[in-house]
Amino acid sequence: MVVVTAEVPASDRAERGAGAAARLDLTAIVALASGIASVGRPTLVGVEGFGGAGKTVFARRLAHALGRTHLVHLDEFLVEGVISDEDKSDFDRAEFVRRVLEPAWRGELTEYRTLTGLEGGPGRQVRVPAVRYLIVEGVSAYLGELWRYYDLRIWVDAPMEAARERAKQRDLRRGIYDSALWDVWERSELAYRAKHLPHTTCDVVFDNGADHVDLAE
Repeated sequence: MVVVTAEVPASDRAERGAGAAARLDLTAIVALASGIASVGRPTLVGVEGFGGAGKTVFARRLAHALGRTHLVHLDEFLVEGVISDEDKSDFDRAEFVRRVLEPAWRGELTEYRTLTGLEGGPGRQVRVPAVRYLIVEGVSAYLGELWRYYDLRIWVDAPMEAARERAKQRDLRRGIYDSALWDVWERSELAYRAKHLPHTTCDVVFDNGADHVDLAE
């Protein structure tokens, strides 16, 4: 199956009901992505999901299965000091488009500089080898104007309760868990999904529910 990239009006995307996207396992998603033909540039794949849903681990496994892949973390384009909200304003998506998506779309992405590190702090210079796939993972990865850049958009689906528990355990292991911060995060994640419907504007849903603990972040 070949996915042809086409810009869909926001109103049309908003009208797509829950369940409109196919629910596929990892093997089927690998087969789907492998069938996408992109000429002169890497195939662009966007992976979204709640924090703690397992999107980072899923993206890494997808990258490993596909081979010749570069993985980009949207968390490295956070705006320090900005609180997450229903529009995910804490991400500088305009700068992300300028530094990563536009050059990748033109087949010219050889390096880029992030705004921050994954754990905060200063950004870093990232070199991008010649690859067949570029995977972007992060909340709001294909929101709004970013939607049109991707050949394949994937929502990693997990109940909020499971996602929050996974995120809590992850942060506890790192010694950085803040319950009040996660309360704000949970409200913003739910508001974001309700407003922007990323689980219905995707092409594929990967089920990573509570029993899929092997794909916890």
